[in-house]
Amino acid sequence: MNYPSEILGEYKYYVVKPEEYDDIPRGTKIKFDGIIDEKPVIKHLRSKKPFRLQLLRFYIETHLTVSGIEVKYEGPAFLRKGEKVTVWGKKQTSSFDAVKIETEDFIIQIS
Repeated sequence: MNYPSEILGEYKYYVVKPEEYDDIPRGTKIKFDGIIDEKPVIKHLRSKKPFRLQLLRFYIETHLTVSGIEVKYEGPAFLRKGEKVTVWGKKQTSSFDAVKIETEDFIIQIS
């Protein structure tokens, strides 16, 4: 691919613009800047493992749309509509799985 790239951890992420997102193949690690379109939704999801194997456990996901791209982050991400963000992650079939979200004030990252 003919895009500039940056390294995060041990992986290379291609730096793209939101309008180039549809041209990127599924499974590619990318980074893009954008603005949050709507209020992010933080979901508490139950574990899918049988109850007898573990205590009741909830998982948290944050769903948001950044410049028209549906983004999912595994964990709480307290962000606002209209906020400028930089998102790092992997393009999937139905959405974009973020591993790092940068704002002007802080960084949210899966370690």
